[in-house]
Amino acid sequence: MAKKVKKNLWVNSSELHSYDGVCYMPTIVNYKSGERKIGKIKGDGWKSYSDFKVLLGEGVSKAGSSRYVLEKTPVELAADFIRDLVSSIPGVNFLADNNNLKIMVAEPLSFNGEDKEWLTKYRSEIKSILHGFGKVEFLPEPFAVYQYYRYGLRHVALQGDDAHIALILDFGGGTFDACLIKSTKKGDVGAKGVLAHPLSSDSCKIGGFFINRAIARECLKDFSKYNLADASYLKK
Repeated sequence: MAKKVKKNLWVNSSELHSYDGVCYMPTIVNYKSGERKIGKIKGDGWKSYSDFKVLLGEGVSKAGSSRYVLEKTPVELAADFIRDLVSSIPGVNFLADNNNLKIMVAEPLSFNGEDKEWLTKYRSEIKSILHGFGKVEFLPEPFAVYQYYRYGLRHVALQGDDAHIALILDFGGGTFDACLIKSTKKGDVGAKGVLAHPLSSDSCKIGGFFINRAIARECLKDFSKYNLADASYLKK
């Protein structure tokens, strides 16, 4: 007799990290006259850089050598962003001796069908940025999503000692991950063995930034038929 499987669909998002009293969009760094601010684009004379997360795994070692024209390398941009973000945690000084602290980094899935070394390069760059900490470990982002629902949000369907099979669709700012996870009989994601890896997974370099640009292109198409120097169309 086939076992009856309960099916549930959840759509949810976690709150963004609060930095300086405001919830910011991640992976944006702003520079102006020796000052640096992370988060939303500042404007007004500030130079803003974003979309450098994916570049960390592409081995871009020189400023201006990627598809983006940068005054800093992706690693330098990521280091500035992570330094300010981690330093905003109460009691943590990024530049101090942090050998007694461990950091868990949620990482994108490797991009199947593309550069097989992407994840290795990404981890290496992140470790170089966080070299002052005692231990740096990595957890695939879809696994982190599952753990958030089970231990953070404490969703009722994931409590107890039942095994689960979860399809996780993780649409982020720069990547999109699809992952099929099977838990242990106790409902946990295994740290070792077969269950330490997803049953199936794939990832592509399409995220919120891609959608934003697609919307902007469509808007420009709509306005292309107007004379932008003539504001009379705004009255229609």
